[in-house]
Amino acid sequence: MALSQNKEFTQEELIRCWNNFIKGLTEKQILKNTMMSCKPQLEEDFKITVHVDNSVQKEQLELEMVTLTNHLRENLKNGKIEIVIHVNEMGESIKTKTTYELFMELKETSSDFAKFAEQLKLEVE
Repeated sequence: MALSQNKEFTQEELIRCWNNFIKGLTEKQILKNTMMSCKPQLEEDFKITVHVDNSVQKEQLELEMVTLTNHLRENLKNGKIEIVIHVNEMGESIKTKTTYELFMELKETSSDFAKFAEQLKLEVE
């Protein structure tokens, strides 16, 4: 396939291709988590914007940028694809809570939720 092709593609096709790339990331957990939580957005002229929460996520994406870009270009049949990474302005100060942290916080702040979780024997690992 010639990378000079510039086939149109949709946001859905982009996400599907992005998710296929994630499936191959068995050893790179930080990158995998970053890509799962920071989905790409298709812009004009085949530019893809990814908003990340912090500089570590940006660095992880940048380390894999050539491989990721080539994957998208080949699978979406478009040699003009460019990826731009933006760190969210408040990203460094925002901490994403894990499922466990959210579950425990809900149990602590809501007696109704705590009772409900107990009745259903809910646990989060």
